[in-house]
Amino acid sequence: MNIRTIQETISRFALLKCGVLLKRLSISVVFILVTLIVPSLASADDLDNLAKQMQSMEQRHQREMRDLRAQIEALTRQQTSPAITSTAQLQERVSDLEEEVEIIHDDDAGILERMDRAVHMDLYASIFFKDIEGDNSTFDANKLDLVLSGSLSERLSMGAEVEFERTATVDPDSSRSGDIELEQAWLEYYISEGFRPRFGVVLLPFGKFNLNHYEPVRDLSARPIMMRRIIPTSWSDVGFGFSGSKQLKNSFIRYQAYVVNGLTAELTSTSTRSARSAFGKDNNDNKALVGRVALFPDDDLELGFSAYQGKYDNENDATILGLGTDVSYSWKRFEFLGEYAQFDVDDGLLADGVTPAPDEYQGFYLQANYHFWPSSLNDTFLGRGFSNPTFTTSLRYGRAQVRNDGTAAIGDNDEDRWTVGFNYRPIEAYVFKFEYLFNSTENEALEMGGTDGLLISVNAAF
Repeated sequence: MNIRTIQETISRFALLKCGVLLKRLSISVVFILVTLIVPSLASADDLDNLAKQMQSMEQRHQREMRDLRAQIEALTRQQTSPAITSTAQLQERVSDLEEEVEIIHDDDAGILERMDRAVHMDLYASIFFKDIEGDNSTFDANKLDLVLSGSLSERLSMGAEVEFERTATVDPDSSRSGDIELEQAWLEYYISEGFRPRFGVVLLPFGKFNLNHYEPVRDLSARPIMMRRIIPTSWSDVGFGFSGSKQLKNSFIRYQAYVVNGLTAELTSTSTRSARSAFGKDNNDNKALVGRVALFPDDDLELGFSAYQGKYDNENDATILGLGTDVSYSWKRFEFLGEYAQFDVDDGLLADGVTPAPDEYQGFYLQANYHFWPSSLNDTFLGRGFSNPTFTTSLRYGRAQVRNDGTAAIGDNDEDRWTVGFNYRPIEAYVFKFEYLFNSTENEALEMGGTDGLLISVNAAF
């Protein structure tokens, strides 16, 4: 509002005030005439009514004047405010606002860039029901994995994975205490697509399964027995190395190689699991080498080749040499998986300093999956609302062997397992699995011995 508006309002106030005074004067004159000149016509009731009317008119005009005064004071404050009093000042204020907008825009761009590089969190959860011969059936809060990944810049990235396994409490003295394990915690410096150095705790590139062992990804709940007893999945270690990929003429390759602390003398007659090294301690001065090369002749076929070498004994004398191969092949609705691994162990003593190490650990598995979906189920509760639900039937045979374990002259320890399974995926990252395990063993049991059992699980990734 401007000065002209204020002036118009003041004029309106002055006129109204004059009108009020005239009205009050007229009413007073009439009141006097009525009371003094013609008293016979003016009764007490008439005089009272006239007085009330005058009082009402007075109150109404006083309210109007108060409202007008308030408007004038508001207009005066606006007009006398130092915010903007000239065109030059207005232009200066606009320039200041433009600078503030530019600063805010730059800040927003920086925030968006940082958000784009921010840490991403994935969650993997698995709930099992197990009914194994010779043991009580049980529900099992098997695993909860927290996986973090992110970038500090376009060429600096990080990754981490923490696994909570049956962890009802972190109290080590409680019978409800489970395991909390750090499976990955690494930093990567991108130099080129073919050479990306990585430092920290890494999943060792020995076999494909160890690199991609997450329950929601797999079609069977139980891991192959060789992945529990021969390759100690999940197998992580601390070290330094690199990963990369390269496009060849008619194929594509990926590769990883690391220097790590390596397996220790905690080998047993049934497994390599307890020989996984601590993240801050090595039992000898030797460092192990491990690596894998994956060849992709086409989009449906992957061939992997792995190797491991390192000293395992406390005396830094005896070597473990590991070789492995894996294959993944898809054809129409079928998928075929397989893996083989062998660790040759030099003569040496285990951690107790007395027991000789086994001569060899070896194992393999072969698995066939068939993926399908009947269109007749699209409008049922199994298919409604899902874009690509899938059923999968699976058949797997696996075997693990520890040769000449050194604990008794009774021969090699062998265990075989057939697994028959069926699963339902409403979406790719959410799966219900049902399977039955048939086990047989020779000599010392490696895992389940000769007991069979049922596994049912629900697995999801978020």
